[in-house]
Amino acid sequence: MTEVAGSAKQVGQGMTQKTFNYEPLNALVDIVTNTAGQVVSAVVQKKNGGGGGGSGGGSSSTASASGTPMPVSLPVASATSSA
Repeated sequence: MTEVAGSAKQVGQGMTQKTFNYEPLNALVDIVTNTAGQVVSAVVQKKNGGGGGGSGGGSSSTASASGTPMPVSLPVASATSSA
């Protein structure tokens, strides 16, 4: 995956969006990362050129997460067993 030159931009709250050319899909992908470098959102922007065997429905895929950290409570296993 190669970054498109000059595509980096700040999108607020310390997040950065960069556009990459993803050859296996022949598509451009916008990737938003937070200050820790973690991917917050990845969106297929468009196909490059024509051809391809149509996708039937929507032409873009989106995976995103909230920009606000959410606390998570995990169950803690008991040290004693009641078997």
